[in-house]
Amino acid sequence: TDELLAEGDTFEIIPFWTLATAFPEGEGIGDSLDPFNPEATVKLNDLNAAGVNLSTAATYFYYPGPTPVAAGWYQTGSFALSDDVRLSPETFLTIRNNSGSSLKTVVTGTVPTSIIGTVVVGVSDAAQDNQLVNPYPAEITLATSGLVDVISPAADPFNPTDTIKIYDIENTLGQNLSTAATYFYYAGPSPVAGWYQTGSFASSNDVVIPAGGAFIVRKGAGDNEIVEWNPPVPYSL
Repeated sequence: TDELLAEGDTFEIIPFWTLATAFPEGEGIGDSLDPFNPEATVKLNDLNAAGVNLSTAATYFYYPGPTPVAAGWYQTGSFALSDDVRLSPETFLTIRNNSGSSLKTVVTGTVPTSIIGTVVVGVSDAAQDNQLVNPYPAEITLATSGLVDVISPAADPFNPTDTIKIYDIENTLGQNLSTAATYFYYAGPSPVAGWYQTGSFASSNDVVIPAGGAFIVRKGAGDNEIVEWNPPVPYSL
């Protein structure tokens, strides 16, 4: 449209990755010989889900074939062939390992050199979680993330309306993991403007969202809005 593109602008069309392109032949996830009790699964979010503490929308496993069905990715429950299910870069996915052994999942691709943005949704009559991901193969901090542009500064640090909730995948074991810590932005001047942790009120400008790290933007009830999050690229090539 005229609002997005001007004469002389360039853009690139990049296909979505799918389960089959991200994890070919179950690479990094493993085979599940029993489709009723998968060894490992990939759980995807629903970008349109409403509310907070959202569950994943669908779960998939890799079956190596060749009988009774061909090798491929299948949805649990329905057993629908799911090789072409798209993986959105706007949210994270969850790998659930039921095998009792460690998994090593390596994802390779082109390093982004321009901003990868998404949107954050708020609604007027209820809180809304946005399940987001650091889109870059490098860490970002709360101070450098650009998230201040998509949340409302807390007028009351004891009761912030909008918060950022970050997972600590590296140091947390188990399933159905909760976020490790919650943060809000305070506009100052006393204490000074910046990011703080709820509860402890520790200064948190330098808190890291790791490369590819999962987090949640929880928008409190306020306005029906869709705002753009455009995190600056945290490196130069």
